[in-house]
Amino acid sequence: MNHALTNAAGKHPDISDQLRRRICQEGFSGRIPSIREIAREYGVHAITAGKAVDALVAEGLVRSVPRRGCFVVRRRVRDVAVMAYCPNLEPGFYAGMVGILTGRMPDCHLRHRIHLKGSGSCGEGFPAPGELGLSPAGAVLTVGLQDRSYLVSLMAAGFPTVALDYVPTDPTITAVGVDNLAAGSEATRHLIAAGARDVLFVGHGRGNRTEVDALLLEVGYRVAMEEAGLKPRSVFAAQAAPGPGKEAFAAALTSGGAPDAVFTSNPQVLKGVWQCCRERNLPPPAHQISLDFRGEFPQLPAVRIDMERFCGTALDLLLRQTADPSLGPRQVLVRTRIDVPRSL
Repeated sequence: MNHALTNAAGKHPDISDQLRRRICQEGFSGRIPSIREIAREYGVHAITAGKAVDALVAEGLVRSVPRRGCFVVRRRVRDVAVMAYCPNLEPGFYAGMVGILTGRMPDCHLRHRIHLKGSGSCGEGFPAPGELGLSPAGAVLTVGLQDRSYLVSLMAAGFPTVALDYVPTDPTITAVGVDNLAAGSEATRHLIAAGARDVLFVGHGRGNRTEVDALLLEVGYRVAMEEAGLKPRSVFAAQAAPGPGKEAFAAALTSGGAPDAVFTSNPQVLKGVWQCCRERNLPPPAHQISLDFRGEFPQLPAVRIDMERFCGTALDLLLRQTADPSLGPRQVLVRTRIDVPRSL
């Protein structure tokens, strides 16, 4: 295969990066191509190819054997099972996180295996620990899983495990989550500062239970409302989808009338609010805000998070856990920000 580079600047770092990815993503092992072969394959001078290989030697990813060539140091590449709470990798919140994580893993000398929701019969539809195909030195990074017993089973199997987008309420699990309490308060204060006085919070659920992060958002919302001397009211949709969101908002209209502001825990729930208003010939609430990490509604104020930082924090924790298994579990909360379009 010809991997000729078109960018003349910084060629040897680019070649190092591509070789690193071939080793970590494509399972390339054993002896790597010679300097001459790499130079021909990438269309560069042998000196440039040599610098690219030297960088990998300096990292410890390959070792040079006189008169034999360079070989992959297998122990430096660790297998990681990425367990994502999504049925496929089509554009979506969790699929986006998987893309960020797997894109950065070669730089950390990690080789990933992706397991999606529905790929097994344990822990919200995932394989049992012994079915992951990991070596004893493997590790696990979960994305969106909330099943504590399954996470504990992964750790009991000896795999360093980090749970990303997990509500970190359990001190025995290493987790990276969103600071939902602060997010709920900040979003509510934003609405109040904009002039809202009757702010309705609409949360969402997963399966037959309310999402824990939505409950924490509601706590932050109530704190901010009570600080302002305002009466909080909240409803919960059965799912993060327009239909249940419409039903929840309709119930709020029946019990307390139309609010002048709405704060939703998911942009899909906000779509349900709009549907309900259209069907009843009502104007939408004057002020609206939602957790919108993917930027689905850029025209509205939203609670957002730095996804690169969010995912990077989880990778950093995983590397620390694998480097020193004696490290105890850690829980990290990543702060959100309020984005307000310039036109508002």
